[in-house]
Amino acid sequence: ENLLELLIMVDAAKRASANRITAVIPYFGYSRQDRKDQPRVSITAKLLANLITGAGADRVITMDLHAAQ
Repeated sequence: ENLLELLIMVDAAKRASANRITAVIPYFGYSRQDRKDQPRVSITAKLLANLITGAGADRVITMDLHAAQ
């Protein structure tokens, strides 16, 4: 629910001609799923990051990620 609201807000800001959009996400859900531990498994953290940047965010600020990237 919150992710969808974030995507809608980022899209609205982009359509309103914002120069730069920074998404501040205190808790990044699915951050533990940042690499493949078995074949044919989705990398959910990467998928969510792609959704956020695809909506128009230039930067993402978050805390307490599972692994340093």
